[in-house]
Amino acid sequence: MFNRADLKQKGMSAFKANYWPSIGAAFFALVAAGGSAGFNSLGRNGGSGSNNSGNAFNDFNNSLSNNTGLSNEQTTAIVAGVALVVIILSIVGIALKIFVFNPLDVGCKKFFNDNHDAPAQFGTIGWGFKNDYMRNVGGIFLRDLYIGLWSLLFVIPGIVKTYSYRMTPYILADRPELSANEAITESRRMMDGHKWDMFVLDLSFLGWQILSALTLGILGIFHVNPYVFSTEAAVYRMLSGREMAGMNNNFGYNGGNNYGYGAPNGMNNGMYNNGMNNGMNNAGYDPNAGYTDPNAMNSGYGMNNAGYTDPNAGYNPNAGYTDPNAMNNAGYNNGTMDSGYFNDANSGAANDPFANQGGAQDGFNSMNENNNGSDNGI
Repeated sequence: MFNRADLKQKGMSAFKANYWPSIGAAFFALVAAGGSAGFNSLGRNGGSGSNNSGNAFNDFNNSLSNNTGLSNEQTTAIVAGVALVVIILSIVGIALKIFVFNPLDVGCKKFFNDNHDAPAQFGTIGWGFKNDYMRNVGGIFLRDLYIGLWSLLFVIPGIVKTYSYRMTPYILADRPELSANEAITESRRMMDGHKWDMFVLDLSFLGWQILSALTLGILGIFHVNPYVFSTEAAVYRMLSGREMAGMNNNFGYNGGNNYGYGAPNGMNNGMYNNGMNNGMNNAGYDPNAGYTDPNAMNSGYGMNNAGYTDPNAGYNPNAGYTDPNAMNNAGYNNGTMDSGYFNDANSGAANDPFANQGGAQDGFNSMNENNNGSDNGI
């Protein structure tokens, strides 16, 4: 189920962050969507219209002849001329839809998709003309054709398929490796189980659409339309998984979820954990461990069983610094354990903060004389 409040909040934030370009892109996206609606209506009305066209033509011809006093041949010529103009305009309209509005639709959807990452340039709406032009033309054409054919069965199948293929322009813009048909198939897969959620999300804008109508579309131009398209882009990002790859989700700048930085366990289970052979294993910046947990550096960077200190000495709590096991099994060299640096309880400051100076000097001399010093561990 969609989190509608979250999706709409993301849509509104992206829209407001790039206000005027979003208004322009939404205007052209609405123009492109209007062309698609007109094309699809041919599929829904084509069958019934062809059955009644002959009767309508005869009725209009007879009425025109009776009211103007023209002969049937003259009125037929007039009606034929008007029909020819209508046919030509229809052909031009279909050509505009296929070769202009289709790539424009892809470019506008790319604008709103990219606008969630950073403020997109208004020129992005022309992306569909400059990149894979025929693929974009064919992809939206096939989508509209499939919807039109499904609409011939009845209205409901056409509506269902409209939602199934809803993400096609986003996929065409975002997945250049897919063919036109593959993009349609991917949209169907992506929307599987989410068509009803998308329908309910559309209904949640009904109040805004009513207010837009009351303002003669002015509110729609300057607020509602870009808001709706931006929210739709947020849905695509969620369904495609693109949103999960963004910096505001799982890369930790906003909560650190799964990737450290801000999570309670800091580096635990985060980006660096596996690459460091659990170098900060379950401690790291953990507030319950931090720099002083006995196992804080356990198994990190190959420092295992090679401590600065005797396993039972560490930075002795009776001599300052940390827990007796704070550096347990986590240093550079086993050799130093026998060197006298920390091991000899009578050797100096490592074990007794008030030890005499001579004891400390003995400890350092012993370490320097012993070839098992820190150089061996490194």
